[in-house]
Amino acid sequence: MRQGVAEVLSTENASMLMSKLLGMGLTSEQAQGVASSLVVQQRSLYNPTSATVNMQVIGFVNLIILALFIRQTVQIIPRLRAEGRFEKDYESPVSLFLRIIPHVLLFFVSMIFILGLLKQFGGLRFGGSVWAFSLPLFLYLLASGFLAMLISFKIKDPKNTMPQLAAVVGPSFFFSNILLPVAFMPNLVQILAMAFPLNWYTKCYQAIALRGATLDVMGQELGALLILISVFLLLMVLLGGYHTIRNRP
Repeated sequence: MRQGVAEVLSTENASMLMSKLLGMGLTSEQAQGVASSLVVQQRSLYNPTSATVNMQVIGFVNLIILALFIRQTVQIIPRLRAEGRFEKDYESPVSLFLRIIPHVLLFFVSMIFILGLLKQFGGLRFGGSVWAFSLPLFLYLLASGFLAMLISFKIKDPKNTMPQLAAVVGPSFFFSNILLPVAFMPNLVQILAMAFPLNWYTKCYQAIALRGATLDVMGQELGALLILISVFLLLMVLLGGYHTIRNRP
């Protein structure tokens, strides 16, 4: 529509000005040259919606934070197994699962700090409340950490956790709406994307940061993160129970 309007304006300006320019003493060639130079130009002085920092940049920042976070949490159980402390620590699964909390808090503070820097100096749009954003960020890190612990539950050496790291980070990036919207993908891919916390976290970020949404309208995303946390914990408990029964004399 914009292109069509520009062509109409250019044609109308040329036809209206030709007679006036000829009356001013210009030749037909000169008048045609002056009239044809009148075109519509569009300039976007500031457009936060299409700014790359609000999607691509923050998307890759989330990916790097996730990779560093998974690299730490995926080694928790293998390190305990290598040190011979897993059996004793698993006698109290709650204390074992709480080992992830320091990692969650560290990367939670790091992410808030990075968002603050991008907002102040990088032109990042953040229209919502930081306090409202803190809840989905904390749940996202918690779910990602438990996912890392789950897929590394049988690993006995921390040095052998690189495949598990790639198994979380690679699909998370693909399903995170950074490359292209998951809604445009086939139904099977959309179903698989529900198993990765980064997919739900990205939806929370887009709603709170870009549209200024509150937690009142984030029930589906927060509920999905809570369900993932519960499922990952349940699977680890079942795996631990099976491991205990199998090794019982």
